[in-house]
Amino acid sequence: ASTAFSSFSSAVGETWEELLNTGKPKDINKKIGTPKSEAYTGPLDLMVIDESENLTAWERMQRRLTDAPIIQDVLERADELYETSGARKAKERVDDLRQDAREAWETSQNPWVYRISSVYDTLTAESEYTVALRELRELDPDFSLETWRLDVVEYTLPQIMKLFLEGKIEELHPWLGESVHKRR
Repeated sequence: ASTAFSSFSSAVGETWEELLNTGKPKDINKKIGTPKSEAYTGPLDLMVIDESENLTAWERMQRRLTDAPIIQDVLERADELYETSGARKAKERVDDLRQDAREAWETSQNPWVYRISSVYDTLTAESEYTVALRELRELDPDFSLETWRLDVVEYTLPQIMKLFLEGKIEELHPWLGESVHKRR
C-alpha cells in the first residue's frame, strides 16, 4: 500500500510539474520516458469531488432512465430475445463467413486479386509525413507539430545560432548528432 501511494503521489507531482511548465519554451531534445531528477516537494493532499454534482442535465436524465425498472425490463427482454431468436448464432455465422472470406482473399494467387489489392493499397497508403507523425505521437502522445515548430523557431534555433556564432562549438554537442559533431 505504501509503494502504491508513493507511486501515485509521484505521478501527481509529475503532472503538477508539467502544468506549471506549460507556458515555458521547450527544448526540442525532449527525453521521452526518462524520470526527472527533481522530486516534487509540494503538498500531496487530494480533494475528492463527487461526480454527481457536476453532471449535465442529459447525464442526470440518462442515469435516471437506466435505473428505471421499466427500462431495465426492456433491456433484459431484448437480451432474452437476442438469445432465443437465434440472432446470436446468426451473428456468429456471419462473423465466421467474413473471416473465411478475408482469409481466402489474403491467400489467393489470382492475378486480379493482386491488381485490386495493389490499387486499394495505393489509394489508402500513408505518406511518409503521416507515418512519421504517427510514430512521433506513439512515442509522445502530447506531441504537437505546431508547438514543436514554434519551439524550434523561437527557442532552439536562436540558441544554436548564438552558440555557433560565438564559436562555442563544444556547447553545441548536445544539439547535434554524433556524426555532425565528429566532422568538425
